[in-house]
Amino acid sequence: MAKGRYRIQWTASARADLLEAVAFIRREQPAAARRIYLEIVRPTKLLQTHPLMGRIVPEFEIRYLRELIVPPFRIIYLVKRDERIVEVAAVVHSSRMLPGA
Repeated sequence: MAKGRYRIQWTASARADLLEAVAFIRREQPAAARRIYLEIVRPTKLLQTHPLMGRIVPEFEIRYLRELIVPPFRIIYLVKRDERIVEVAAVVHSSRMLPGA
């Protein structure tokens, strides 16, 4: 891994969120499902070099808990600076509030 790069890790629940969203879309719009999958996954790759590019999650206002918006989804992630890891924690529909908020 090059200096300054972060490793991207998806939690099991974030992967399940992503697959559930894609499966739901596939039922109504099969052609759109792959596009949505890529639209969600691609921006997370940018976090390797720009981990703080997303905004702070407004429900929690924790500096290293951030989100990327890919309408209509929110990609919630945690920046673990000491470990140089970006952990994708959840993919949620933007109409939903996060649990515990």
